[in-house]
Amino acid sequence: MAELSASDLPLTGIERRVLALLAEGHTAKTAAVELGLTENAVNERLREARRKTGVGSSRELARRLAASVSQENRDEEIGMAVAPSADQHVATDPPHRATGRWPKVLIAMSILIAVGLLAYVVVPQQTARNAPDPLLGDVAMKSFPDIDALYGKLRRETRDAGWGARTEAALLNRYGSIAGLKKLRTTCASTLCEVAGEIGDERGGKTLEQLQNYGLIRPQEMGFGLDGSFAVASGPSGKGVFVAYHHRLDTDAPTVSRSSPADGAIVPAGPITLSVTFDRPMQRDGYSFTSTDFGATPECKPKADVSADGRTFALRCSVEAGTSYAVGINYGHFRSFAARDGTPAKMSIIRFSTR
Repeated sequence: MAELSASDLPLTGIERRVLALLAEGHTAKTAAVELGLTENAVNERLREARRKTGVGSSRELARRLAASVSQENRDEEIGMAVAPSADQHVATDPPHRATGRWPKVLIAMSILIAVGLLAYVVVPQQTARNAPDPLLGDVAMKSFPDIDALYGKLRRETRDAGWGARTEAALLNRYGSIAGLKKLRTTCASTLCEVAGEIGDERGGKTLEQLQNYGLIRPQEMGFGLDGSFAVASGPSGKGVFVAYHHRLDTDAPTVSRSSPADGAIVPAGPITLSVTFDRPMQRDGYSFTSTDFGATPECKPKADVSADGRTFALRCSVEAGTSYAVGINYGHFRSFAARDGTPAKMSIIRFSTR
């Protein structure tokens, strides 16, 4: 069988990183430690990668992917790689480690932006600190340059005192409900909030799983988008530490008022209509239904039907039995759902499963 082409594989960034670690000899357990994920999360990414590629063995898929990447790298060195045409969109996957979830676009029309576990926005500007953070140490600076950039951005922003105080209390209450966290700290400025803390040894895996569960954190209820950032590493004391960033939403942005299936619904397998209805008329020629790392992606027709009032967008899809699905709406860096004045809609995720 011919080797797979790395650039053509329909894999997300986190799936590629898990497979790369397997190719290096890691197990699912050690890959989970390396990436700051749970073992269940790693196994789910491997199952999804096998489903997308039709390769039955994770080890075999990892070997083929590694061989393909190596060959493409050699091709580029001697000028054999074909450059993209002027009208071809290229999605890039910047190098990072255990920070955020990167979505792969399912359908994104009008504007396609290069995509960068949770989706996150990388702020390229970095800021140096004179002394390590007392809780996080040098983790943000040395290991996670994108997190370090957010760390600096937060501390350069002018503080919105009223909103900041209320939101810090809400975040402290929400994260404080997760057992196993110590030295919890929340800090908000005007558009960005940081949550940091120490992960206790006695519940490390379970605590880490809950920290990455947006269904538990529910950032939307506190006025945040889903484009958050997350990192975990060893802190100054030798204990595990985490840091998470949440971005404040524009309250005037369009929002999804109804979806079908409804979030959390259980539907029969087979053909379905996937639709979202917004709180106002939208631009008719742009929509961003995307895949996420929170569930499988249904197979859908490439063109959406738009209602006469411009509020509802519908795709004809097919779903398999016994599967959990998640579809992003303006998720990650794909923001083609926009109001008629050009304001991008708020991010949301529709989760549903089949019988």
